[in-house]
Formats: sequence, structure tokens, C-alpha cells
Amino acid sequence: MTLNATIAIVTLNRHAQVAETLAYLSAIDLSAVLEILIVDQTDLPIDLSGWQAKFPVPLRLVHLSVKGLCIARNQAYQHTEADVIIYLDDDVIPSFDLVVRHLLTYQEHPNAMAVAGHEELPASVASPMWKQIVRRSILTLLRPYLQHSQDYRAFLDVEGYPVALITKSGLFLCDFSRPYPCQVMTPRGCNMSFLRSALIAIQGFDEGHLGNVRREESDASLRLLKAFPDKEIWFNPQAKVVHLMSPSGGCRFASQRDWYVNLFMCEARFARRHLSSLGYKFFCIRFTILQIGQLIRYPELFKILLSP
Repeated sequence: MTLNATIAIVTLNRHAQVAETLAYLSAIDLSAVLEILIVDQTDLPIDLSGWQAKFPVPLRLVHLSVKGLCIARNQAYQHTEADVIIYLDDDVIPSFDLVVRHLLTYQEHPNAMAVAGHEELPASVASPMWKQIVRRSILTLLRPYLQHSQDYRAFLDVEGYPVALITKSGLFLCDFSRPYPCQVMTPRGCNMSFLRSALIAIQGFDEGHLGNVRREESDASLRLLKAFPDKEIWFNPQAKVVHLMSPSGGCRFASQRDWYVNLFMCEARFARRHLSSLGYKFFCIRFTILQIGQLIRYPELFKILLSP
């Protein structure tokens, strides 16, 4: 069966970035695209009147007065009839065959309900080299355990490394720049696609993930895998974007305290839903160690982790 797709871009206070992304999109292969949907939560919506002539497919705007990334993503799949929804961030450079690669993955893997795309970061926003070395060393140490684990070995690539794996203690082992296809537990929100029927089946993204949203795509993915144990999520390294990671706009908070409150709320919401009671305890210990400075600065953050 031939699939078609809607490209959905959710945006907030980033009209300049949307314009740049639209310029990149106008130059890629859109032959299988039903429409491009811009879901704008900015108070004054973006003006798309000058853009339609540059596209061979309809360019539609959905303007929302209520702000929320998950709300906006849900509006996207509810406003289209396409088979597949390709979600892109508003600050990416897509590869020419991005859409083809996403759709081809569903054909090559009939059990796939979602696809994770490849993410490349510019050198200006990539992690420092020492962090990359530490991360790689940790994965190398964990690799023998992961390869022999019945729970995890299906989610490793041909070299035995994970692209997107979530352990039972809530540890995320993710590297969306890997060069090999494999099954994953979650995509990354900047470049991902879902069958519309799959999103309908799980009632979309959890709108309880608020503000500077984290883990919402992982939450949706794990709910999918739990509801349909025989289904899969696949990573296609050829479905590429360069993620520019714009430092302004989007779902950010002016207050650093509010940012951390929201971070803790999103992380804890995900962990409570998807980890066992023991796994949640391990998550709290690890998260406390990683965020000890902020916990000392904002003691109220402890209440978020300890509340039922």
C-alpha cells in the first residue's frame, strides 16, 4: 500500500525560524506529501500568504490560543487525513529525501507504528568533546550487558549500540546520530513520524506534559509499545535533519526556577507512569545526584519527586 504523509511543524514565538524551515522544505521531495501543517501558538499567527506559491502541496495554518506542545501535536494529527504524520521542529534543515525515507521504513517494516529520524547537530551546539567521550565510554561499558539482556538486545544496532533505549531504571541511552538502522523505544521529537491510526489508538500525546515539555514523545512511544506488543518503532539513519537548536523562542520560561520546576514535573510524570516502584526509586536517586545543585537552590523540587 502506498502511504502519504502530512508534515507537521509546531511553533511558538519563532516566525523567523519557521520561515527558514519552510524555505528548506520547499526544496525537498514532497511527492508523497498530502499537506504541510503549521500549528502556531504565537499570539499573532504567522502570515503564510506569500509561501503557498513556493509549494506543490497545500500549506495550512492552525492557530491555537491555548499553548502547549502536546496540545499542538494532537491538533496536527486531528486536522489531517494523511496516513503518516511527520513531526519536525521549526528549526531544522531536512534532507532532500526525508519524507521518502520515513515512508519507506513503514513499507520495509510492516509492524512499524512510528519512525525515528536521524539528528545531526551543528558544531556550535553539539556537546563538548569530553562529554561525547564520556557518553561513548559508558555505552561501551554497558554494551556486553545490553547484548546479553533479553529486554534490551532487540534495540541494538549491528555494532551492539543503542540508538534509543530506556532502561528499567529510567536511564535514557540515546544517540540519534548513529549510522545503522535498528529498533528503538522512542524517537526524538525534532524528526519523528507516527501512523495516524497509532496516535488515534493511544489518544495522542499526553497533554499533562506542560511547559518546556520533556519525554512526551517517549511517553507516547512506550504507551504504543505497551498497547501493541507485536508492533515496533524503527530508526532510519537516512531520514536526516540538521537540528539548529535555536536558542530563543519556543516553550521556554523566563524564570530559571520555573524551568527546573517544569523539568522535574515532566521527568517525574514520565517515570511514575513507565517505571516500577523500584525503578522510580533508582530514578529519584540518579536524578537527585545529577540535579543536586538545583535541589539545594530550589528545595521545593524535592516535593515533586516525593509526591505520589
